[in-house]
Amino acid sequence: MSVLCLRYTSLFSGYRSDVHAKRQQEPVEEEDQGIATVKAQKLTEHEGRPHTKDYDDVTQEFVTAAIDDYRVRLCAEGPMPNHPQETTFMNASWTKATQITGINLARTPQLAKLVSPILIMS
Repeated sequence: MSVLCLRYTSLFSGYRSDVHAKRQQEPVEEEDQGIATVKAQKLTEHEGRPHTKDYDDVTQEFVTAAIDDYRVRLCAEGPMPNHPQETTFMNASWTKATQITGINLARTPQLAKLVSPILIMS
């Protein structure tokens, strides 16, 4: 196991994989949890690929949590995921970041590219 995988695995030591599980629970409405949906505020406009530093502090915190969880999933479940696995990892990481930060950030293709650079949302 590489040093990077060990680093991210130690960050999320309580991590439990739900990738292969079918629907185990019903979706919970976000209003009941008190989590508000917010939109990312882009502070810097430029051409090229998006950067985390281009966004406000709240978005940076959320995206950093999502990236960390996504990397843990890559290390723990497969470093070379196919497209459906990658989409599943992305969805699970986005949900985990929502739980960690208490923020439900509206997902956009630009933010998804920050978490998984090769995933293109359709």
